Amino acid sequence: SHIAGISAVMSSIYACRHIIQLPNFDPSKGKLSKRLTLEIADLKESNLIIIKHHFLHRSRTMSQLSYWICIDGVQVGVLTYSLPRISNPVNGIEPMNLLELARLWIHPSVQNQTYEDKNGRTHSLSVASCAMGKSIKRIQQDWYMKYPKLPQIDAVISRSDDKRHKGTIYRSSNFIETGKSGGNSHGSG
Repeated sequence: SHIAGISAVMSSIYACRHIIQLPNFDPSKGKLSKRLTLEIADLKESNLIIIKHHFLHRSRTMSQLSYWICIDGVQVGVLTYSLPRISNPVNGIEPMNLLELARLWIHPSVQNQTYEDKNGRTHSLSVASCAMGKSIKRIQQDWYMKYPKLPQIDAVISRSDDKRHKGTIYRSSNFIETGKSGGNSHGSG
């Protein structure tokens, strides 16, 4: 079975073992979807990257699963899923049947890259959207392999600090804005 729905709540995101800049990165070298791969990451190592480089400078608690984001076999980022810190259903889905895309961090050397197609049109190289899409396709099975006694995952949620981000990568990954949270700003308590 597959994840039936994806929703996003606007209001904490963005989360390689070794931070590596892609040497002479050529965004026109080939289709990103063929070059970008995901590997299940060691949680301790990926959390160290998140703590050092993610704007929140903290990892998550509770059950988690992280992926290394690799381009051409080189680790360039981390993507972490965890159980959400909520107690109410989201769009009718109980919290224990949800996962939260909790952290995403991508090395600056592969951000904001563009390439020109054969017709001379310029396109953005969407590393975040590509990694999110690939991870969403496999998270349900990978989560079950790591946590076989937890309930089935039916949807992925995420949060975007709308003071820092516009939510573009979520919209391009078919997330649906479901509302605004009423929590504190990051770091204020």
